[in-house]
Amino acid sequence: MPTPKRTRAKKRLKKKKHHKRKAEKSKLQKKAEKIGIKKNKGRTVSSIAVVGDANTYTESITPDQATNIIENDNFVDQRILRDEHSIEIAQAMQMGRFPPSTQLCFAVFQNKKVIVDGQHRLWAVILSGITTEFVCTYYPVDREEQIRELYAEMDQGKGRGPNEIYKAQGLHKELGLTSGEVNKIGTAAPHVCACFQSRLRNKAGRKKAMRIKFIRDHAEAANVYFEAIGSGVSGHVQRAMRRAPIMAVGLVTCFYQPDRAGEFWSQVSHPHEINERDARNKLREYILAEKSIKRTPEEWSRLCANAWNTWLKGKHVQSLSIRNPGKPIRIDRCRRYGGASPYLPYGDFSKVEWVLPKKMEE
Repeated sequence: MPTPKRTRAKKRLKKKKHHKRKAEKSKLQKKAEKIGIKKNKGRTVSSIAVVGDANTYTESITPDQATNIIENDNFVDQRILRDEHSIEIAQAMQMGRFPPSTQLCFAVFQNKKVIVDGQHRLWAVILSGITTEFVCTYYPVDREEQIRELYAEMDQGKGRGPNEIYKAQGLHKELGLTSGEVNKIGTAAPHVCACFQSRLRNKAGRKKAMRIKFIRDHAEAANVYFEAIGSGVSGHVQRAMRRAPIMAVGLVTCFYQPDRAGEFWSQVSHPHEINERDARNKLREYILAEKSIKRTPEEWSRLCANAWNTWLKGKHVQSLSIRNPGKPIRIDRCRRYGGASPYLPYGDFSKVEWVLPKKMEE
């Protein structure tokens, strides 16, 4: 049974959320008024009804109903509101140019609906003061996790960025990493999944499900990498070591050879007393001089791989070079990269179901 103290705390929290929404509404309305959007009463924008799906209905949403949905039925990890986008939609509503059959999507869990797509449209209804008809689709779900999965799949209107999807999936809490670290792993994922080939990287990066699976499977490797480059390192060095093409090679080595990789990347990022001709020292010099050396992401990955291969062989070098730029990148004592992706069939990025390969040495 809730204690009086908890009840008061709940009321305070509810009041705080209400005031926050009120402040957001006031701020948005001021912005809208500056560019000539004034609240209209008693006006309706109609849309065409969609017939067929038992879970789809055409509903008129009033400004009061929109406010109620935003305050009580909003997704808990909803992305940050983009004021300009809401104002743009409100303008379209007032000019009679709001497209018909526009959709709102809800998840229904234990008889409670949660808005997973349409936050900006609802704010536009509030701003314009125009009752608007929407095609409302209700997706029944059995678990709370399915609400997050549904939210991640919704890409209508203003597309969701990867970072918003990672947050919605709760990856940082699940894996014990910070949000920034999860974002960095996600940025490195397309490099690895495309076998470090620039021509395939953008294609690989569009598959959000692939990124999420990659992040989950490489969480331990990421912990090894972040620990190696972390303590006692300046912000400039940390930022440089977290660049996607460099971190991509780091994740591969830390996944297959965690002990050796921890030693390698620790000594790349920390100024230990090592031989001047050591490959780790040369790689550090290149990374810290990145602004004066213009290289492509693929070239940076190739340099890191060459430094790793040279260090494993125990050789010293005068300088690091980009060997065989036209050939696939090879990372010794890890799975070979370049000929075929161990994550997805080579050149086929339509499939997101894949099995992580066994760890193997060459």
